[in-house]
Amino acid sequence: MKIKDLKEILATLEEEYGNIDECDINYRHNLESDVYRLNHLEEDLFDAETNNTLESVVFYSKII
Repeated sequence: MKIKDLKEILATLEEEYGNIDECDINYRHNLESDVYRLNHLEEDLFDAETNNTLESVVFYSKII
């Protein structure tokens, strides 16, 4: 998924359900798996040539 796709999905959800700022972000491997609460986002991979261009981000469950 590209970030632009995520932005479009979030905008659509807000249009349909109103402000979603306080919604949690969860992850499932599939619709029947356990739910994992995601609570952290940071940079992941950079381009191989210059190592300066961010190519991906990663969500994960950070122990607080």
